[in-house]
Amino acid sequence: MRLTGVATAVMILFMAAAHAPACNIERFRFGSSPDSVRDRIGMAMPKKGLLPEQDNGLDAEEPTERPDREVIAVAGEEACRYTRLFKKTEVDFHFLFDRLVQIQIRLTTEKPSLIEWAEKKYGVVKNKPRSFFAKRKNAEFFWDKKDTLVFYFVHTVAGKTSEYLEITSKKHDALFEKNAEKEERAFEKTLKKTGEADR
Repeated sequence: MRLTGVATAVMILFMAAAHAPACNIERFRFGSSPDSVRDRIGMAMPKKGLLPEQDNGLDAEEPTERPDREVIAVAGEEACRYTRLFKKTEVDFHFLFDRLVQIQIRLTTEKPSLIEWAEKKYGVVKNKPRSFFAKRKNAEFFWDKKDTLVFYFVHTVAGKTSEYLEITSKKHDALFEKNAEKEERAFEKTLKKTGEADR
């Protein structure tokens, strides 16, 4: 049987979709800058000297420094276009001091789905807690890999299953410590000001 040009094209597209590679979310390399991640996703770059939320089309009088913490939130299909599962997810890229240090993925469906992708990538969890198999799920576990720590949490609310996956770089512990110290100093400074105001 001979195929027409249209039928051939449809078959090729079907086969390509069926054999599309599973999403490798870590293609967004830890240590990357926010602009590098935006470029990979295809997001518009904020104007020089402006943070994304300040980009209103007007020129800034003075350049604004980047924040120590930054989050780029996108729909999963923007991060992984060829993986069907990710069309329903939300993905957050977390940066500390201009470096990507953590990726968070969230999915709400009828039954656990994100766990299947995670186990294909990080390995099957053999001794899952009983609560993972319960009708009303409430379970968590993690994968401790060489360069990353992966945390998974699932729970059931109103008949819907919410999954959360957190992938954290172990190579950037120093940035987490630096941020924690900075926040602690800021907290102590706030307490001091509050104490002085109460006198």
